[in-house]
Amino acid sequence: MSAWKPQDEMEKSLVEQIAVNQWKLARLDAVEAALASHRICLTQARLERAISNTIADLERCRKIRLARAEDQRIQENRHLENGAKSPEILGGGL
Repeated sequence: MSAWKPQDEMEKSLVEQIAVNQWKLARLDAVEAALASHRICLTQARLERAISNTIADLERCRKIRLARAEDQRIQENRHLENGAKSPEILGGGL
């Protein structure tokens, strides 16, 4: 889980889903002899898709979070720039 370095609760939840699915996938080896080969293949494919989809969800979540942070940073910079210009504009005739 630490390799993904989740930054908020949503990311933590998605990373936990990845870990659980990877754990289940690893467990398949231990029970392989007891299960029918066809069922193992189906389960393996389902878990691999779940991992892949959850990684994609995590990447989308991070992209959105980073875009929002960048938008907020830009808005704050604009606000600061406008605040710094205001006294000059108002006091320009002094």
